[in-house]
Amino acid sequence: MTNARNQDTPIHPVIGKLFALVTCKLEDLHEPSVNMHRPVDIPETSATAAQIQSAAAEISVLCEVIQLLVTDSTN
Repeated sequence: MTNARNQDTPIHPVIGKLFALVTCKLEDLHEPSVNMHRPVDIPETSATAAQIQSAAAEISVLCEVIQLLVTDSTN
């Protein structure tokens, strides 16, 4: 275990890596999302929405794992 920043609380060392993966996913979605501020056509809009939805599901799973690790480290 490592300690949380500015605390004496032990925290699982993989949590920071999981947050890095969340950050990567969010960064990957930035450009497609911005490009859809002015959609070109329905198929591209639909494909981009599906891409964002898929990544959101992946982010959700990562967040669930983080929550489990945090809960596990406090018990």
